Amino acid sequence: MYLSKESVVLDVFFPDVTNTRLAKIMREFHIVQDMDCGLIIGNDIIEPEGIVIDLAKKRMQIVPCDNLMCQLKVRRKNLQSNLNRVTVRCAKKIVVRDRNNSNFYGTNYVRVRFPKLEQEYLFKEFPGLPRNCFVAAKSISPETTELYLCNYSGQDFILPKDYKLGYTELPDPPQYTPVSPVEVGQCHFRKAINLRSSTVTNEVATTSVMATSSR
Repeated sequence: MYLSKESVVLDVFFPDVTNTRLAKIMREFHIVQDMDCGLIIGNDIIEPEGIVIDLAKKRMQIVPCDNLMCQLKVRRKNLQSNLNRVTVRCAKKIVVRDRNNSNFYGTNYVRVRFPKLEQEYLFKEFPGLPRNCFVAAKSISPETTELYLCNYSGQDFILPKDYKLGYTELPDPPQYTPVSPVEVGQCHFRKAINLRSSTVTNEVATTSVMATSSR
């Protein structure tokens, strides 16, 4: 589904349900662009490592890490209920001309409106436009007032005011775990025989958690 030309080896920390223990796992991750999420752990890892996911209880058990139990946040992929999703709408009613009736070869300027943004974000088009019509935009920014709409359908059509052209998704705010002395278990997938663990100081715990969050 995704193309990747780079990879990186990262230490990933998983807090348990009590926030008193951390599972530390080192793995190689492939870097891709424009994913819908920040990190994918696929079935090629979940199944052979014995990771058990219980969506009903919102829990995940990592067997190689001394059966450490993690809390999960389950979000439904719903276009209407996603709080991080910013919808881009038509600012006014507009007739979208077919390419044969337009001076711009089927490209129309559409005035748009959306909630105020702080920076530039990727633009994703909503399904629903007539066939062979698309919004020629890769991103929107605080300065965006118009988008190009290309009409190759063979006929003119009308977009009403507040028509939903597309959206952008804002990143989740950083989540910080309260800093306190925690037990860090070093987990080695496929070699999880003798788990090493140690108690770390507040200073080390802060460094580990903050570094992982920034990544």
